[in-house]
Amino acid sequence: MVNRSGRRSPFASPNLAAFVIALIGCAVLGSCLALAQGFTATVTGTVTDTSGAVLPGTAISIKNLETGLTRAVEADLGGNYSIASLPVGEYELTAEKMGFQREVRRGINLVVAQEAVVNLTLQVGSIVQQVTVTEAAPLVNTTTTSTSGVITEQQIKELPLNGRSFDQLLTLNVGTVDNRSNINNGAWTSFSVAGKRPETNRFILNGVDYIGANATGQFITPSGSSVHGAVFEYLRNGALDARNYFENAKGPFKRNQFGGEVGGPLKKDKAFLFVNYEGFRERWNVPNVANVPDAQARLGNLPCYIVSPAAGCPNPAAYVVATNKTGTMQPGMLPYANYFWPAPNGPELLDPSTRPTGTAQAIGNPLRSVREDFGLLRFDTTISSKDSFSANFNGDDGRRGAPPADPVFTTLSTQRAYLASLQETHIFSNTIVNVATLGFSRAWGTQVNVPAPGYTIPSNLIFLPGTNPGSITIGGGTATVVAAALAQPTGNSRSRDTRNHVTGADDLHLTRGNHAWSAGVWIQRIQQNQIGNAQFTAGTANYDTLLAFLQDSPKQFLAASNPQPLYFRSTETGLYIQDEIKLKPNFTLRLGVREEMTSGWNEAHGHAANYLYDANGIVQTDPRIDSSAFLKNNAKMLWEPRIGLAWDPSGSGKWSVRAGFGIYNDLQDNLAHRLNADPPFNARLTLTTPLLTYMQNPIPFGTQPPPSCHTLADAGTNCSIFSPGGLDPFMHTPTLQQWSLTIQRSISQNLMVELSYVGSQAYHVVGAEDLNMAVPQVCSDPTGCYSGGINATGTSGGIPLCGGTTPCPKVPQGMTYLPATPPKTFVTTGTTKLTQRPNPFVGPMQSWFYNTTSSYHSGSVSLTKRATRGLAFKANYTFSKLLDIESAFLATSGANEPPTVLNPFDLNMNRGLASYNLKHQFNANFTYQLPFGRGQHFGGGAAGPADKVIGGWQWNGSITAQGGFPFTPTVGSNVSGTGDTQNPDVPNRNPVFNGPVVLGTDGFRTTGRYFDRNGFSLPLAGTFGNVARGSFIGPAFYNFDTSLFKNFSFTEEYRLQFRVEAFNLLNRTNFASPNPVTFSGNNYSSSAGVITQTANPSRQIQFALKLLF
Repeated sequence: MVNRSGRRSPFASPNLAAFVIALIGCAVLGSCLALAQGFTATVTGTVTDTSGAVLPGTAISIKNLETGLTRAVEADLGGNYSIASLPVGEYELTAEKMGFQREVRRGINLVVAQEAVVNLTLQVGSIVQQVTVTEAAPLVNTTTTSTSGVITEQQIKELPLNGRSFDQLLTLNVGTVDNRSNINNGAWTSFSVAGKRPETNRFILNGVDYIGANATGQFITPSGSSVHGAVFEYLRNGALDARNYFENAKGPFKRNQFGGEVGGPLKKDKAFLFVNYEGFRERWNVPNVANVPDAQARLGNLPCYIVSPAAGCPNPAAYVVATNKTGTMQPGMLPYANYFWPAPNGPELLDPSTRPTGTAQAIGNPLRSVREDFGLLRFDTTISSKDSFSANFNGDDGRRGAPPADPVFTTLSTQRAYLASLQETHIFSNTIVNVATLGFSRAWGTQVNVPAPGYTIPSNLIFLPGTNPGSITIGGGTATVVAAALAQPTGNSRSRDTRNHVTGADDLHLTRGNHAWSAGVWIQRIQQNQIGNAQFTAGTANYDTLLAFLQDSPKQFLAASNPQPLYFRSTETGLYIQDEIKLKPNFTLRLGVREEMTSGWNEAHGHAANYLYDANGIVQTDPRIDSSAFLKNNAKMLWEPRIGLAWDPSGSGKWSVRAGFGIYNDLQDNLAHRLNADPPFNARLTLTTPLLTYMQNPIPFGTQPPPSCHTLADAGTNCSIFSPGGLDPFMHTPTLQQWSLTIQRSISQNLMVELSYVGSQAYHVVGAEDLNMAVPQVCSDPTGCYSGGINATGTSGGIPLCGGTTPCPKVPQGMTYLPATPPKTFVTTGTTKLTQRPNPFVGPMQSWFYNTTSSYHSGSVSLTKRATRGLAFKANYTFSKLLDIESAFLATSGANEPPTVLNPFDLNMNRGLASYNLKHQFNANFTYQLPFGRGQHFGGGAAGPADKVIGGWQWNGSITAQGGFPFTPTVGSNVSGTGDTQNPDVPNRNPVFNGPVVLGTDGFRTTGRYFDRNGFSLPLAGTFGNVARGSFIGPAFYNFDTSLFKNFSFTEEYRLQFRVEAFNLLNRTNFASPNPVTFSGNNYSSSAGVITQTANPSRQIQFALKLLF
């Protein structure tokens, strides 16, 4: 599972032009992960004479031209050779055999996890004669059975990257979806590879884990070679940038990225050192549109049709005091309305009849500030002809202050990450190589939400005295779902998280005849120390409507008043063995198996609290406390077979057909998110009392809340209702079965086309459920059944009531519903509690169960051109479909998607398009050294100043075109009556609506809404809506980034490069997902379908200077 505290810093990105030589994003097929810790490359081939006869015994040597590292083998009886565990870099290969001319092959550039095929044809002659051939390894892959993608060093260094963030390069490979614009805070890295959840990604730096598990990205830092280096400065400001669509005026913007690198030999061909530093500074007043209470609502007034719809209003649009028969306007709520939201300065939000709604927009440019410093150090040495050693260290320290949806608050995040690794390669013989790796990585982060500069919150409005202000959610959201009728004041977060990984691995490679064996072991010790939670730490009050807010009638109030540190530990191990068999010169079969296990998820001091069911299937009132959250560890022996084949039907290397199948497990190593809110160590209590009543005697931060309530006779007893989390105590590890078919065809030596299909199915996938929600039933009464769930408030004449004197609705026989049964009542701290939950002494729970599934199918076509005549490009198109039951089991996982399934008793009700599904996706990139200047097509004879002016130009670019992400309209209250406060319900499709529901971006520009809310109707109380999950598609995304370089060569050793980079050059407005909340209470939400931000910035211009030597 995702190691959020150990992820790459979200603040900025290091100088990846120096930091990364190669990147591979595995689609995890064939036996891609059988060598899970592999971070080197392999060269294989066959040696023949000019007649095609094989030449066994040929002496093969390969030399790294940057470090001098040399390896030697002999061709076997079939003329085949294999040289494994080669560090990435540029190589020269030499073949010698008596009676034949020596052949030297140059131009071999190896990248991480590559298996390059270099076939050799020796000519008859004297060994003192030499034939030198400069030729890169073929583009067509005829040996590797996995599906993968490679980002070249040239692409990393030269493509335009906004923020110089390497993760933008991941989408250059097929099947990779950038999900950042689709989550609540798009600053966080979020990618889906071949249909897998973003949380399952794993990043490896120099063979050591840097983030999480499964979909793999391998990163290698460069070693020193001859003395070389660079000094650079990237400069941005808002002077040349375009105004954002949602800005009244451009806000100030300044960004500086600066640093340098140097590498070189400490001892010629023996020891090398490389050092790099990069700094990042940014101050940006980002465009922000927030939906806030309007000027009248801040005085306690709302339109009459909202306050008294049944009584009739002479002028429905006229503002009246927010008092009616269900409640009285509370003056004590007005300070919250005025302090927790900025004052409106934008248009009033209107209902479908163009009447005011009590809400308006606040448009501004709150400040985002970022400071980050990154550095790395690498040492390489050749100890002897049989041993080489490498040591690496990198560190990252950053701080970020960013406004959430409500600019009154700012989120202050601090993160430090360190990673150190050691690798030793030992050559036992020409056919046996061993690579040992030892590493340590550490990530430490804090997050707190505080009032933004220029704003203050009076101390008497702080929910838990002694900490930061809390949060208020109105109309459609919860603390974990930020799509609401009004912008959510986010002051509730306060957390600290530390994560340590200690990793050891050993990989042995053995070549025997036509067999290439690999075997290895991997072990990792994980420590996660966490205090607090990104939710509820300072208190969160949820209200269904703005009217309910002004009357102080909350849906719930959640608070964690005394968070305690928890110290979780886990040990993970893996063993694998693999055999790559060359059955024929043009046919390779790969068989492998991996076995993984984990020690579970254990708290060092026995403080793992988890909630279990009793014999009747009802959640128990008190948690089970132990060192482990599990009753049984089902992850002790997880077998993962892999099989793959690679076939060249032509026998000439111009065609390849590759197929693979594998089973993969997602070891669960970050479960603290579901165990850090449980009593007695981190009790998260739930109240339904009015906020003003609670504020008469608030719980100070650092105070342990009262113990659990246990009986209905708790009248007057000081006890608490808790809203804990939980884990499946018999958890089964998420498992993925994945398969692929890839066909490649070489059109020329440097141009290749590829067709591929990838499919998968996953089971035991984690899903979040409310353990203590009211249980739906199917109506069996031919006369119908009264529905209402927890919305039922009492009875009158034997008829249940759903609010005031309104009778609950009746549903027909056969319909799923929540019965309108009399509520259970008990008294605690002087306040009446009403609940129909199976256990009335436990509040809503968000627990992880491993019972959901997913399926993925994709087809893609790509065209790759290696650099010739200065031009290189890669383009790909993917058509895919990803279905799952839940995408957002964490609050930040998916776009406006609740992190809880709607009905855990019928999971298929939730099956639909995943929130990060993209049906269509096209990506292309190119680098082109313009043909001007000496030796070029134009101005080839230029010299002196003329050549300095017209020569040395380079043009680069990347293009993205993709469809929109799925979204699901929601209802801003728990109309189903399940009591699940984490998951807003969905509406019904309006049967009398005939127009288009989705108006699109053109419709948004003219109507202010992306979809027509009239296309939906409110479900009956106690029933589920019929809108399918993921049934609507958000705005498409198109973008073109480009850069122009000018290289000035002073001498052979010194070169100055000037860059101009333009991001979103065409200044296209790419809208983010619309607000999906369709109803607020019984009325249409004023912000339904409204878009308040773009998915990427408007056109931005960047200048840079690099001095290279």
